[in-house]
Amino acid sequence: MYFPRSTLFEASLGHDPSFAWRSIWKARQVLLLECRWTIGGGDNLKKCWIHGNGERWIPSLNLKKFQVAERIIATPLIGSVYVDKMVWEEERNGCYFVKSGYNLAMKCIIRSDKYHVEGNWKEIWKAHAPHKARHLLWRLCRGCLPTRRNVDCDVHCSLCEEEVEDDVHTFFTCASARSSWQAAGLSSVLGSAAYQQGSAAGRVFALCQNEDYTTIDRVATLFWSICPQDAK
Repeated sequence: MYFPRSTLFEASLGHDPSFAWRSIWKARQVLLLECRWTIGGGDNLKKCWIHGNGERWIPSLNLKKFQVAERIIATPLIGSVYVDKMVWEEERNGCYFVKSGYNLAMKCIIRSDKYHVEGNWKEIWKAHAPHKARHLLWRLCRGCLPTRRNVDCDVHCSLCEEEVEDDVHTFFTCASARSSWQAAGLSSVLGSAAYQQGSAAGRVFALCQNEDYTTIDRVATLFWSICPQDAK
């Protein structure tokens, strides 16, 4: 139990949290966007409520001035909900679903300027290459493939042992990668001036813009074969 004395929304991260708890704790910002309370008796809320189990009208001095006052007060109130309940407003039944939570996160967080990456993403997903190859292209363009950079180890490429291992070197400039491009019959594509400069993401987007789907499919599959096993 990570929050035995409070709710999820009030819990602190704590000291040296596990990866699972850190992830759950961070995801609260998505839940807070659309979680709401439906009020029953108000007993579970830390708010100022008029408590009581009479389920009756509360007479007002001003109300007594009207002739209908007694009829209003005599009208019984039907108490159909007694328990305060937190609901998820993205779903009609109030229950949280991963799909609606993911969609909300994509709309409100991932698409913010901090995480937005310009590029023709649709062309990547339109490719007919295996899904694992398209996903690799997506990760490459998002810059989330693991490399040796910023790690306390030898940062040079384990294949050529000459240059620093980064995305551009691994897939475009390494001698081993160039040999793979040539073996796949794609050396003319690699040699195009349009793909000689810029980041790995920029080169991939340029490929998607300039080449046909058959070529993009072959490049995506080639990248999957080139990609180091520990980065797949």
